[in-house]
Amino acid sequence: MGIEINSGVKFDNVYIMPNYQDTYAGGDGANMTKYNWQPGHPEGWKA
Repeated sequence: MGIEINSGVKFDNVYIMPNYQDTYAGGDGANMTKYNWQPGHPEGWKA
């Protein structure tokens, strides 16, 4: 006699999203310019 269990888990929605670090401009040099979103760039970059 034996027992066999097959189980799968799937998540469709994320419960907690991490906060984006957007306090500082991009780059690592003295020329720190702020990013400006443009049409054609990913929608997630607008914020």
